[in-house]
Parts: sequence; structure tokens; C-alpha cells
Amino acid sequence: MNEVDYSRFIYQPNCGKPPSKEPRKREKKPKSGKKKVFTVIIAVVLCFAILFLCVDFFAKGSLSDAIFSLMKKTSYSYYAVCRSYPTRETAHAGALLAENGGGAGYLFSENGDYYVIFGVYCDKTDAQSVSSKNADTFVYSLSYSTSSTELANMIDSFVRETSSYLANVDDGSFTENSLSSVRDNYIVLFSSYKCKNDKEESLVSFIVSCLREISPGTTKRAQLLFTTRHMLCSVLFSSREAFS
Repeated sequence: MNEVDYSRFIYQPNCGKPPSKEPRKREKKPKSGKKKVFTVIIAVVLCFAILFLCVDFFAKGSLSDAIFSLMKKTSYSYYAVCRSYPTRETAHAGALLAENGGGAGYLFSENGDYYVIFGVYCDKTDAQSVSSKNADTFVYSLSYSTSSTELANMIDSFVRETSSYLANVDDGSFTENSLSSVRDNYIVLFSSYKCKNDKEESLVSFIVSCLREISPGTTKRAQLLFTTRHMLCSVLFSSREAFS
């Protein structure tokens, strides 16, 4: 009888356990380039900051002042008493009617509709009061924002001062000499203004030409009022376009 091998039935301490293996060595991943890119960006920003500070220092702060002024805008709002018309022909007839009565008679189109302005006011309450007394009219808000506050403030002062004289027409205290004085004063102010760009130069030139068209003492009162009120509308619409 052949001998049987019983060794496989004998208890072994490490029986059932897989043979030990050496720990796998993980491959080292190359370092990410993000940190390097970020460092380069920071360095570039710092270089520009240092350069800006140096230039601004030798320019005595004019560069930073210019940047801050561009970031800061001031809003200006005015209110016009208007009437809408279905066609250009009827609007033109309405403008002529307003002109004959000393109104602004300023015709403009917006979104395919036609409007005629009878007067411009700096206070919304005043505009609403006038509109409530004239059937089929409404208050149109004319506003804009700009960082060119020096020029915009001059225009605002001119519009308010001229409007205050025009408001005296109803109570009979309006005088042509006072309007002439305002005109002469602002012709000098606008003519001496130092424009900062082509848009300002074009706008200032237009305003001066409008002022020269006003001729107190040489035209009938209704025509003088029409010319002055129409001029205010032209100046404000042109300012909104120039500052946009």
C-alpha cells in the first residue's frame, strides 16, 4: 500500500494568509504649474502698481484723480411738458403752434412716436403743475449721468438760471435785459472753458452758437421766448447725447 501524505491536514499558523508583499512605491507626481502661474500674476500686478505709483507721484496725483473722476458719475435730471402726435406732419403743426405762443416747440422722435416740448423745468413739481393745466400733455423726464462734472455743472447752472428768468414771464416780472445779461455771461464762461475731449469741444461750441442766436430787444417777445426755450431743449438733448 502506497504511503499517504497527511501533511496537508496538519495545522499551519500562516495557513490561509496571502504571502506578504512589499509595499508598493507610489510614483511622485510632478508639481502643478498653477502655483507658478499665480506667482507670476502677482509679480506683474505688483510691477504695474509700483509703476503707477511712481508716475502718479511725479504727476502730483493727477493720474489718480483722473481715474477716480471717471469712476464717479453725477446724475442730472430735467422735466419737459410734452404732447405726443401720431405723425411727423401733425407734430410739425403742433411745434408751429407752440412757437407762435412762445413755447419751446421742440420736436423729437422716440421709439417711432413724435413729441413736441412746450417748456423745460428743473423741478418736477413745476412741470406737473403746468401739465395739469394743459390738456393732452404729460411730463417727460430728460436725464443723464456723466463724470465730466465741471462742464455738466456749468450747463446745469445755465439751464437753471435761464429757466428762473423764463418763469417770471407769467407774473410779468420778466425783462429782456436780465436775459441779455445771462446770455452774455455764459457766452464768456463757455468760451473760456478748457475742453478735455472732442465731445466736450463740440458740445461747448454748439452751446455758444445757440446763445448767440438769442437777441433780446431786437425780436418780438413771443419769438424771443420761443428761441430761448427751444435753445434749452437743444442744449439738454445735445448734452444727453454727448455724455452718453
